Amino acid sequence: MITSIKSPFLEYKMTILRNKKTSNSLFRQTMNEASYLIAAEVLKHLQYKKVSVQTPLIKTSGKDLAQQVIL
Repeated sequence: MITSIKSPFLEYKMTILRNKKTSNSLFRQTMNEASYLIAAEVLKHLQYKKVSVQTPLIKTSGKDLAQQVIL
């Protein structure tokens, strides 16, 4: 599957990464930040199941991955 991400903020981060004047430390920091943006977009396509969890106060519902993710 190919996912195309349309995000002005990610384009901003990519501009920093492409700039030859970007320092090594800023490149590493920006790459880390961009990876979270990319991962968040890709994770939208996974299947989730509804689960029940007990908080310190009440029982509530949440979501869990329907299948194990293997990278």
